[in-house]
Amino acid sequence: MIRIMKNAAKILLKRKSFILTTFIFPIILIFAITGLNSSITKLNIGVINKDKGEFGKVVEDKLSSMDLIKTTDLNEGDYTQSLIYHKYEMLITIDENFTDKLLNGELSQIKYQALSESDTTQVVKNMLKSETSSLASICNNVNVKENGMDNVIKSYNEYKPDYEITNNKDAKIKISEDSLGLIFYIIFISASIGCGFLLEDERQGTKERVLMGNIKEKQYFAGLGILFLLFTMVPALEYYIISNFLDLDFGFENKILLLPIIFLISLLAVSFSIMLSSIIKNKPVFTMVISALTIPMFMLSGSFWPYDLMSSTLQKIGNALPPRWIFLAIENLQKGKDIVSILPMVGGVLLLSILLFLLSIFFTKNKVVLVKDNN
Repeated sequence: MIRIMKNAAKILLKRKSFILTTFIFPIILIFAITGLNSSITKLNIGVINKDKGEFGKVVEDKLSSMDLIKTTDLNEGDYTQSLIYHKYEMLITIDENFTDKLLNGELSQIKYQALSESDTTQVVKNMLKSETSSLASICNNVNVKENGMDNVIKSYNEYKPDYEITNNKDAKIKISEDSLGLIFYIIFISASIGCGFLLEDERQGTKERVLMGNIKEKQYFAGLGILFLLFTMVPALEYYIISNFLDLDFGFENKILLLPIIFLISLLAVSFSIMLSSIIKNKPVFTMVISALTIPMFMLSGSFWPYDLMSSTLQKIGNALPPRWIFLAIENLQKGKDIVSILPMVGGVLLLSILLFLLSIFFTKNKVVLVKDNN
């Protein structure tokens, strides 16, 4: 089996297309996504100001004056899609009776809507709560009718604190769940497409020549499976090493656990691809089927957007998909749970990978082919 791996490695490493697909493109895309995730941009906030008085505008002006904040006035409506596609990172709704409630000594609430919680959105929430409390306190201690609304607002503006969202160069870059999901998808799809080179070996007669040397098919697939797994682990290992060097924040302390989880993605991709290559012998069709199955599988698993946004029916489907098990393991670690909590998910992915590998041996042994090679 070691000899099979050595010979196959020599053949594959001579192919520029294999090197580009397996080693270079994945790591470039991964760090492009990481760079986009960590770039410093203004936080786009949509503001629906339904207040009929003056205080709603005062709070909105205060928000727009904050550093790294860009506000957009919106009419009342459903902006869920705008949040999903990151047109706005956060929506704020000021109640129509905001001013009247404060004048009557009531603490009026501002509604918030965001797909995910970040340090900046939390700062915005805390600031608005503080400003609302300050306005309520002034209204409770000052006779607004006697002093006039303009004087009250002037007094508020003179004594209100200044807020600033600073860019701390020593702060860790936090990787969002969406970015991590995309990174896992890239690792999976590059590993899957890389395994398509198995079909080239078959077409060029490499497999037949190897099997003529008293090598069993089981040994052949095991050797190539381990080889492809080692190759597809390279981008994952590179990402882990450089992430540690840059001190990226994944939401949990013991970052060494990220490495076996990323390796699980590679293992699942290799076993899944080898199984498909055993029944689909045409490489263009194989690549098309891999893409057609992988994209919805990761979409329903919550890779491209927050899982909670999907309907309960789609979430049930997503829960049955292996990428979701891996994301659940990450979520458990981010919640501060120990390694025992992720063992069921890890075990499930391992068992499924073994099953897929055994299916590939079964299909090959029994010559089960759904799509033949036309060449």
